[in-house]
Amino acid sequence: MLQHLPTEIIRKIYDEVGGDWATLVALGTVCRRLACHIRPSLSLTRVPQSLTLPLPSERLLPTTTRMLGTWPNHIRQLNLSGNNHTPATFFQFLSLFPKLESLVLLSFSFKFKRNDTVFSWPRRRYSLPSALTQLSLIQSPSMLASLERHLKHGGSTLRDVYIQAVFSFDQPEILSMLESIKNLQGVNTLTLDALYDELDDHIDGDMSQRIFFPRRFTGISGLRHLRLNLAKVPSRVAMLFLGCCTVHSPRHDLALIDIYVPTSPNLWEGTNPSHELDATLEGMELCSPAVHLPSSRRARLVVRGFPDPLPQHLQEWGCSAVSKPYGYPLSFEGCDWEQVTKARLEVV
Repeated sequence: MLQHLPTEIIRKIYDEVGGDWATLVALGTVCRRLACHIRPSLSLTRVPQSLTLPLPSERLLPTTTRMLGTWPNHIRQLNLSGNNHTPATFFQFLSLFPKLESLVLLSFSFKFKRNDTVFSWPRRRYSLPSALTQLSLIQSPSMLASLERHLKHGGSTLRDVYIQAVFSFDQPEILSMLESIKNLQGVNTLTLDALYDELDDHIDGDMSQRIFFPRRFTGISGLRHLRLNLAKVPSRVAMLFLGCCTVHSPRHDLALIDIYVPTSPNLWEGTNPSHELDATLEGMELCSPAVHLPSSRRARLVVRGFPDPLPQHLQEWGCSAVSKPYGYPLSFEGCDWEQVTKARLEVV
């Protein structure tokens, strides 16, 4: 329908957009006619370092490539949305951005040819841009397995991976995502941002005892920092995980595990979060770090965002403790989740 709009209407659309470079590019991916009108204007607009747009279709990819010209050389962060794109289109589009450092995929997925499956071996393998170190998958957990399947050996330089999803085995893509997490190599920081589904009867146990258990992450070469954002799920999940992790966590190369607990009172089952925390820590043989110094290779476990005053003994110990006989360091610090996610998800 846009192909038949009068030129005056198209000019009016352009005037409304003004100098918004990202919006101009997004409009240019809608149809060839809009691209022809918008392309000359891009050279007069300041190019941002971050770009948000839907991935152009395979049919419009050549037009979009011509429209962008050399401007992708300036883009450091790219946010793509949508689903059912072919791997070839996706990787061809990424290749336009040689200096890309951060890639955000929102509700994104690949489509496959007829008679193809998620587990079939692709005929062609690809590489990510050589400067790309950060990958954020927002409600797109299946993309981790899809990327692993289509990347050639050595085709990834990722160091920081963020995944936001409903972490439950009732979600079909979660199992393949976890298998791909085990195969990550060279990733220093892994962030799992949990959403919640009240209709899922198994989600509490899946998150606290099966999916987020640190043993799952022991095989990731180079992984030093694990972040678990449980701020949007009921407090019982965070408390159950805290109990299991503190007592049973195996030896591993992780240096730091951050757990973000709920800050909203509505997510705490009792009226006093301090009592709920005290009940969780009961029987763990905690002691003051000044009395029992860490003696093992266990990661430092940091609980962030606790909403109430801590139990008295933790306050006396300086908001930290050690679990005997393993020397597992446990501390409570302020919540800085917004600062953690701002750098990678904010459009520059």
